[in-house]
Amino acid sequence: MLFGSGGFLVTARPDAAPPARPRGASLGRRLAAFLIDVSPGFVLTWIAVGGAPFALLEHPMFSPDIVAALPAVVALGVGWAGGRLGDASLGRAPGKRAMGLVVVGSDGRPAPLGRRILRSLLALVPVCAPPVMLFVLVHPLADGPAEVLSGTAVVDARDPLG
Repeated sequence: MLFGSGGFLVTARPDAAPPARPRGASLGRRLAAFLIDVSPGFVLTWIAVGGAPFALLEHPMFSPDIVAALPAVVALGVGWAGGRLGDASLGRAPGKRAMGLVVVGSDGRPAPLGRRILRSLLALVPVCAPPVMLFVLVHPLADGPAEVLSGTAVVDARDPLG
């Protein structure tokens, strides 16, 4: 398998084929879920800091002045933390719930708590460097870097087992 994603496909019997897993969610649905998750952080930061709400959209990665980008850092951090708590504890954050997505194990079964926590921590990388999520476009199952490294997948909740 490409990118080492097959490393997490473990079965009870060595001769048994791994269960089928549907293709990961599209980049568009993931982006929409992310925007839903970070919205409360942006609103709270805008209320606390004031100013133009669109100033919060300047991603810190593209700003040479970290002090000027600090409100955006706080907004992204609050949104990321809230979403990751939902992912780790419930299997999906509010954004994923709204978009009909769920986090499962790479074998299509419900993801164990440890893998959900690891995925939640690894999900900080695309928040800090958004171009990393383009990995979804080249992965054969449309998994992001956090999913590949944690042995999880973000799939349509209506069909998590394929």
